[in-house]
Amino acid sequence: MNVEQKKKFDIAINIMRQIKNNNPRIGGSCCLFVLGLKDDFNDIDIIVDTIDGIQFDYPIIPLQHPKRLNRTIKYDIDGIEIDISESLFKENDTFMKYDIQFELPSRVIKARKLIDDYIKENY
Repeated sequence: MNVEQKKKFDIAINIMRQIKNNNPRIGGSCCLFVLGLKDDFNDIDIIVDTIDGIQFDYPIIPLQHPKRLNRTIKYDIDGIEIDISESLFKENDTFMKYDIQFELPSRVIKARKLIDDYIKENY
């Protein structure tokens, strides 16, 4: 993990620790990166059970696709995009690494396909 990736990861861990009672876990490309399935990641996707009650004092980034399958808030935290998104799945299949909870890679891939298909149909 290079310096920039470590900075992103540290910010994500800090934000996750502030989210209470919402089962926060890292998903998206960062999850796949940690498992060696991707070479890099740009943003951090934090998956939660619900975004109700989650609010931070960081600039909010407008959603590129506001019509979505799941509710999402995008924050700019020290120049890093942090997406906090509700899970598309009811069951919580996760794994632990670095003492942090992550989505299973199969769920990351399945969620990405669902979202991509939804965007193709609606935009």
